Amino acid sequence: MGCAEARERPWAGPAALWGGRDVRAWQAAEICDCFADADLCACARHQQGRAFMHQRQVAEGLALLDEAMVAAAAGEVSPIMTGLNPCSVVEAYQQGHALDQAREWTAVLTDW
Repeated sequence: MGCAEARERPWAGPAALWGGRDVRAWQAAEICDCFADADLCACARHQQGRAFMHQRQVAEGLALLDEAMVAAAAGEVSPIMTGLNPCSVVEAYQQGHALDQAREWTAVLTDW
């Protein structure tokens, strides 16, 4: 999907991704790149990371989860996304046995 098509398609926002199918994460990433929506980009990267984790592509998944966490820690996303993404991301780190990353991000977000 290109930016022109994305602009014509109605979008329900980041909440539309929660509980959705993996393909929506890639569609959302394309849309967020067109509109430069920080919340949508963080949510899309998070969902892409979880999708990779489910496909046992752990390194790829962790990289995208880190990207979503950097946006939250840097204050680039709204407070609701800063609250929602980290809980799920830390859970994904634990499921992927990336306990050091889970501890590091938990420490970073403790200050938040």
